[in-house]
Amino acid sequence: MQLEPRILFIRETGESPSPKGFRKIALFDVAFGDGFTAHDWRLVETPTGGVHAYAPDLKNGAKSADLAPAFRDLIADLAVKALGANLALHSTVAA
Repeated sequence: MQLEPRILFIRETGESPSPKGFRKIALFDVAFGDGFTAHDWRLVETPTGGVHAYAPDLKNGAKSADLAPAFRDLIADLAVKALGANLALHSTVAA
């Protein structure tokens, strides 16, 4: 079984940057293959303009998942593409 990630549902947060310059730009759900879906991942823009994906925190503040940086970057790239497609789908063009 392969765990190829797919972004299922993404929504903008519209949040302002934190005092340190990080900004949560979206929340999304990601499916890993056909048997596992993780909800409420965060897409965060860094002060340098980079974008990272983070699994949700547990209620006790601990991480819910640890991912290899390359795999986390792949998920972030997929989320950025999905967000762009979502924005294009819902935008209106003035005639």
